[in-house]
Amino acid sequence: MTRRRWIYPNDGTAPFEVTNDYTPTPRGPMVFGDLPAYESPIDGRCIDGRVARREDLARNNCRPWEGMAQERQEAARQQQYREQHLDRKLDATLQRSWAQLSERSRRDLSDY
Repeated sequence: MTRRRWIYPNDGTAPFEVTNDYTPTPRGPMVFGDLPAYESPIDGRCIDGRVARREDLARNNCRPWEGMAQERQEAARQQQYREQHLDRKLDATLQRSWAQLSERSRRDLSDY
């Protein structure tokens, strides 16, 4: 008589028989190795590992490449940010100029 092996899953599914050469898949955490060393394309420094990569990106005001669609979206977001910044500066300049005008000049301009 041959001995038989069965697996009883914890998810409520029915038990199933396995062969003698069955090897269960590991259930532990996945561990990723560190990045290999490379030369930074921006400043030529040696970047060795994920921490060094994050520091290099932050030091050079960069971000990881995420594909052309994401790059276009980020460029549009940055353009919108610059326009809002310029609009705020323009509003502040106009308010300051208005406050420096004489009462007569303000009255003349408010007619328009």
